Amino acid sequence: MVDVIRFRTQKLSAQVAHGGVGEILAHRAASVESGLNAHFIDCVVIPPGKSIGVHTHRTDNEEVYVILKGRGRMTIGTTERGVESGDVIVNPPGGTHGLHNDGSEAIELIVIEYGVPAGDQRSE
Repeated sequence: MVDVIRFRTQKLSAQVAHGGVGEILAHRAASVESGLNAHFIDCVVIPPGKSIGVHTHRTDNEEVYVILKGRGRMTIGTTERGVESGDVIVNPPGGTHGLHNDGSEAIELIVIEYGVPAGDQRSE
């Protein structure tokens, strides 16, 4: 089980996320396989002009984005809004979302995905 995840020491790898624009940098810092009671915790860096593509989750999981640094445009359902450091965005079960960096500095964020009980599968 991981007790402390140090964002700055993660070995990030380049990847295209959900058909987004360009490559982001990401590392799965913890997961169910490492003893976590959530699906995963990812450390992510989105360079300026790049994005996590708009995608829809299954109804049995929920995802939280915690913006540590930077700013961008977040699609949540059919709405697009500005997000910045300090924001926490909850992407509900079955929700559609994506994140585009329209700023001049990299966005650093933590993504946490976890399962939801069968009776708690609300949508956006």
